[in-house]
Amino acid sequence: MTTSNPKPQSEKADSPVEDPSRRRLLTSSAAAALALAGGMWVYQSKDERVIEEDLVALIDTPVFDIHTQHLLAHVCSAVLSPMLPEAVPARAERINRCLHYSAGYCAGLPDYLQEEVGQLFELMKYPPSRYLITSEWKSPIGMSDEQLLTMLEKMQFGDIRLQRRAFTVFRDVVMAGYYGDRSSWSELSYPGPIVDFKQNG
Repeated sequence: MTTSNPKPQSEKADSPVEDPSRRRLLTSSAAAALALAGGMWVYQSKDERVIEEDLVALIDTPVFDIHTQHLLAHVCSAVLSPMLPEAVPARAERINRCLHYSAGYCAGLPDYLQEEVGQLFELMKYPPSRYLITSEWKSPIGMSDEQLLTMLEKMQFGDIRLQRRAFTVFRDVVMAGYYGDRSSWSELSYPGPIVDFKQNG
């Protein structure tokens, strides 16, 4: 009695990697995701261009470009809100002073840290890279203080190391600007360093 051996199935046909329908599905899904991200980018970028057309330099410094100045100004407004004057002109003046001292702080960093901080601020200009850093497509420049504080809190306790690192940069740059301004010391009842007291008080 003759028995016929079953025809062995092709390993190639069984491989999901080589399955043409699977490849088309993966390709289509990836293309759809890229199209969605691209569409959101274009929409958000158009919206932000309208905002940034009206931006003017807040301080005269080569350290921060105009976008970064306004980004940090909004972070200052949110983080330092309890310590800032309520009157708009006085509040704006204090924020600009903070930016001035923040710029001095960044200029004094080692070259490799200046490069890292500069790259972070550059990435914050573009929605896709900004989303990786903040989990937000919307620019902080268009956020309220409450929204910005919520964003920073998520960054601080986020699972992604990049987000936690970015939070540290924002915190250090803003706080260095505030505490570097001697006019803020009196608000904290801090008389200044013991050494050379008269000059620093």
